[in-house]
Amino acid sequence: MPDPDNVDTVETFDDYLTVNEIAKTLKLNPQTVRNWIDRGELRAVRVGSRRVRVLRADLDAYPAQGRIDTPPPESDDDSTSVDATLEDRIGDLQDQIRGLRARVETLERDRSR
Repeated sequence: MPDPDNVDTVETFDDYLTVNEIAKTLKLNPQTVRNWIDRGELRAVRVGSRRVRVLRADLDAYPAQGRIDTPPPESDDDSTSVDATLEDRIGDLQDQIRGLRARVETLERDRSR
C-alpha cells in the first residue's frame, strides 16, 4: 500500500494485480485468493463495488507458495490454533479441487468439439 508520509512512493496501474492474475501466477483457484483477502491474510484495495486489486509488493510479502508447508502459529491453546490452521488448509484444498474440476470440465468440453 502507498505510504502517505512518503511522497516518493507512487504506485502505478502496473503495480496492482487482479485476483485472476494472482491465481494464474500461483496456479490457484481465484476463490482461494479471494478467501485470503476476505480473511485479511492478503491486503487488497477495493476498486468499485465488487473488484479488488492487490499491490504487487503485498503479494510478494505473502508466503503463498509455501503456505501448505508453513507450521501452525504458536499459541497458548495449541488445539485451537491447529484446528484453525487445518480448517484454513482444508478450505484452500477444497478451492483448488473446485478449480481443477472446472478445468477438467473445460478440457472435456473442448475435446468433445
